[in-house]
Amino acid sequence: MIEPKAEFSTVVAGGAMALHVIESNRVSVLLAALDERLGAFDLFETRTVLVPGRHFFSVVKNALAGARGACFQVEIQTFDAWLSRRLRTHRPGVWPADTDSLVAACFQELAFSDLTGQPAFADLRAYLLQGTGELQTDVVWQVAVQLGDLFRRYHLERPQLTTAWSEGRTLTESPVERWQSQLFTRIFEAARGVGEFGFPVDELMGHTRPAELAPALHVLVPHPWPLRDRTFLHWMSAETEVHLYLFSPCREFFEQVRRVHRASGEEGEGLTGNHPLLDAWGGPLAEPVAFCHELSGYQTHTLYEDPGEATNLARVKGSILDNREGVTLTVPDDSLRVWSFPSRREECVAIRDDLMARLKTDPRLRLCDFAVVVPEAGAGPSALDELISVFSEDPALPLHRVRWRSDSESRILETVGQLLELPPGEGRAAAVLELVCSPAVAAWTPEEEQLIRRWIGVTGVIRGWRDADLLRQDPALKTHSWEHALWRLSLGAVTAPGGALQLEVPGAGPLGVRPLDFSADQWPLLARLLTIVHGLRQFCEACATRRTVAGWMEFLGTELVDLLTPRTERDEKLMGHCLEVLSAHARLPMWRLRDPHLAYHEVLPIVTAGIESLRTGHSPWGERNVWVGPIADLQLLPFAHVYFAGLEDGIVAREIPASPLDARSAEGMPGPEPTSRETELGRFLTALCHAEDSVTFSWCDRDAATGDPVARATVIRELIEALDPGGQGLVQAPTSPMVLRSSRVAAAAERLAKAGLDPAALPDPAPEALRAFLKMPPPLEPQEPRGRIRRLYWKEFSRFVEFPLQVTASTWFHAGSPEPGELSEHEPDTLGSRERNAWLDRVVARELAAGTDPDEPGLDARLARDADDFLETAAAQAWGPAGVFSLAKRGPLADDLCDTVRCTLTAVASVLPDRAEWKDFWRACPGMDPSLEPAASPPVRLAAAGAAISGRLPWYHRSRGLLLVLDYVKKGDTPVARVCDAWVALQLYRVIAPEAALDTARILLVRPFARKAQQQLAWEWPAPDPAQALEYLEQLAGAIPDPENLAFFTADLAMEWLSGAFMDFDSWYGKRAPSLLHAWENSDFDTFRLEPIWNLGPLIDASRARALAQRLFLDPQAPVAWQFQNRIRPVVTGVFPDAQPAGDGQEGSDGEA
Repeated sequence: MIEPKAEFSTVVAGGAMALHVIESNRVSVLLAALDERLGAFDLFETRTVLVPGRHFFSVVKNALAGARGACFQVEIQTFDAWLSRRLRTHRPGVWPADTDSLVAACFQELAFSDLTGQPAFADLRAYLLQGTGELQTDVVWQVAVQLGDLFRRYHLERPQLTTAWSEGRTLTESPVERWQSQLFTRIFEAARGVGEFGFPVDELMGHTRPAELAPALHVLVPHPWPLRDRTFLHWMSAETEVHLYLFSPCREFFEQVRRVHRASGEEGEGLTGNHPLLDAWGGPLAEPVAFCHELSGYQTHTLYEDPGEATNLARVKGSILDNREGVTLTVPDDSLRVWSFPSRREECVAIRDDLMARLKTDPRLRLCDFAVVVPEAGAGPSALDELISVFSEDPALPLHRVRWRSDSESRILETVGQLLELPPGEGRAAAVLELVCSPAVAAWTPEEEQLIRRWIGVTGVIRGWRDADLLRQDPALKTHSWEHALWRLSLGAVTAPGGALQLEVPGAGPLGVRPLDFSADQWPLLARLLTIVHGLRQFCEACATRRTVAGWMEFLGTELVDLLTPRTERDEKLMGHCLEVLSAHARLPMWRLRDPHLAYHEVLPIVTAGIESLRTGHSPWGERNVWVGPIADLQLLPFAHVYFAGLEDGIVAREIPASPLDARSAEGMPGPEPTSRETELGRFLTALCHAEDSVTFSWCDRDAATGDPVARATVIRELIEALDPGGQGLVQAPTSPMVLRSSRVAAAAERLAKAGLDPAALPDPAPEALRAFLKMPPPLEPQEPRGRIRRLYWKEFSRFVEFPLQVTASTWFHAGSPEPGELSEHEPDTLGSRERNAWLDRVVARELAAGTDPDEPGLDARLARDADDFLETAAAQAWGPAGVFSLAKRGPLADDLCDTVRCTLTAVASVLPDRAEWKDFWRACPGMDPSLEPAASPPVRLAAAGAAISGRLPWYHRSRGLLLVLDYVKKGDTPVARVCDAWVALQLYRVIAPEAALDTARILLVRPFARKAQQQLAWEWPAPDPAQALEYLEQLAGAIPDPENLAFFTADLAMEWLSGAFMDFDSWYGKRAPSLLHAWENSDFDTFRLEPIWNLGPLIDASRARALAQRLFLDPQAPVAWQFQNRIRPVVTGVFPDAQPAGDGQEGSDGEA
């Protein structure tokens, strides 16, 4: 139990104020104090706990349940949610002035009133007109969204501003404040005609008593803490018990107490300055501490924990706690590190590797003990995206993504967006075609979809659904002519082969109709197509009517239900969210202020904004995976190891200017307004204080968006200045103590100079000892080829060979819609792929050696027992998230694993009916550890390339020449990748076992998780000569370790450069890099393995890359890429008859381009 300390009871006019402040530098201590003060639970009494955010729901529940064994009768809510519920209960007739209501009111006043005609609104009106002379409603909506959010923030953070406006005065002479005050008062005056309208805090304080709202409140103080919320809790404490659980990193109260000491003449030498990290903490997060201290007369219940002196991180936290001016770090350790990297990907890979190493070395650690924190992103690519990409690579680490984008899994949202954009687009061909082929509109089979696309292309409709588009005639022809397009399609179905029809279209002239290769059984498909397109046309025609906002929302909700059909449970849930967004707008009373009748283009931004918000989810902390998210969402969550990544980007690296609409930044506004960067730095300090074992600061030396160098001194100068390697005056050898000193870099350099240290005498760059102390990796430098043998994993060869086929593969195989029941991306309920694949390999090897009949009755029971044992081991070893091993999940996963083994045995039985031959399957494991792999053999040495190949190859049957390749990938990959594996494995087996002299090699590819028709693929290849196979592998091995090659580019781009159309590599790269970046950012999983090539320009040696490209693509002796593609195309097209080549003229029959 926590030792009780002196409480305070401040006497005011009216009695004792029951406000209790519990203060600590550890959130775990605050949670223990919360458990103690909740007291014994009463079955009929509910305790209310208010938390900083949704992430604390599970944290508080688990803390209370761990101490009591249960958490019933505790109501855990956020402060805003609690206020809303109390307002509905005690003031049921009042509409809250929330952000949505304020946005709706601002939009109507700016767009449908004479307010903007007043002189004060001249500048704003000019902006809303956008130089067109007519009000742009989409621009008005964007401005209204910003103003609605600002008005609410004014009320919370600067209530004196809205109070002054309500009294008819302003705080400054700023024109921005002047017109905003008029708009604000106009909204609240107009709202009286609809009903009572006000901010929840003001309504509750003005019309209720504190005792009516709650008998007691327990509040975990958020950071930052809005002033209006503080005032409300102060008011509540007059009649009810209010317990505030306050995080404060320093027991000395810093600047607020220093002002009191200075006023009383008690200032001493120990109070001359703050610790630099407390300076970084700044005003926005110190205000809550000052508020509680001043309100309590500096008599708080303090429960500080001394972090000790065991590690550098503990010393830093101890110096913050005591506000000591300096702390000596004598011995480098892993608790406090500063990293820098030449690229963002290297930074993310290093963090992942370090996290994995800590998990392996410390069995007590769990995934949820780690947090990877990034600043709020600036204009460039976010570090969060790169982190998620790296952490998803095999073996994937389960992440708790605080903010996740659901674009890849929410196809229903994409279809809703396409449908809403259809009427103003007047039915452009691409939009209509993609919408018609969407699974949410109609359940087409792949064959039906391909047939529809061919029909539309053959009839000439593909260039435009409007005749003006098709003939490039008069742009004034604005009417839809979908009937004409469908007539051409229907007439093409009845036109005799070789014939032609002419269709006269008024105003567009004659249009030719091409005959289709049409059969009688395709008439139902054509009828379905015509019905769907006519339904879309009727929807567009109905959108021409002006309606009220409520009318529009009801109409659009009905149309969505009629036109779209969710195919999965996830789609059905998101469809319900879309309808709820529409109904929420319809219920909003503020739309009745002026009850405007809007055209479709005017209401579209309103609807689109609500639908778009569904694409971004915000997940509460679940305490099971690695926490990854922005620093703003971390709040007070405790972790053992925290990585601050991407510090060169976002608010922490540069000050983001305030919005020009923000009246608080006006000149003469009373009271300091904390900047966004000050708030961000304070959050970093809060996270540092809650890190248990280690903190790592890392950043990239180059800006991810521009490629410009990032000065190290600008990254974390206010956080750990004396450890900043960018400050030349602070670099010193680790033999002398590293000291954290106060204030700015200049002051620290001055102190060092007074101590006799000459900064100019220090070596440049920093000595290796200092680099080791800071845990910084050495800079990336070009390395000469090494003479020793290089180890290569065998799949590196197949990945290298695969790259010329990336464009072709993306044309052959399109990413289909998720299968019903598939797990969504943000619910990673999957086992670790490496462990699962290893288990499958062991079971398949056992059953192959035993010659098990796939139809054996006892096979299912045996495999089920094996699956149960494996899942028990997986749960004990934490190979996957905890939810994987629940009772609800174990059954489906075990069934999946059993079906995989049965599918493999069935496939082998189809090509080798004699099960006695199965025991002759052999699996080479060159270069593997004999203690882990009994069948290990020496690596395959490539003397000419100075390389050695290792890895576990697929199974091979020497006497039958059969190669068995198993593909356990569930989604996101193509058969081309496995075919590449088979090709390289066959070359290796011909080198390892040259005695197996067969003219033909048979390949069996088993894909248990693919569609039924693609689960088993089989083909034959001519067996390569061992000498040719060795020469081929040596040729590839010489190119694989070369970083300056064209493996990052697809075949068509490489050929474009080699064509000579561009003068040099730099001009070609400068032209193509932006489009490649855009394509990579918007690609799906099939093309995601393309590297982010915008960082590769400086790394590519043009002459060496050109020589490699010529050898791969243009060498008349051995054009490696085209020879391989000529071998692979018959395989793929033979298995998939609908597969089409990437383009015409890419290669000839002899492999020449």
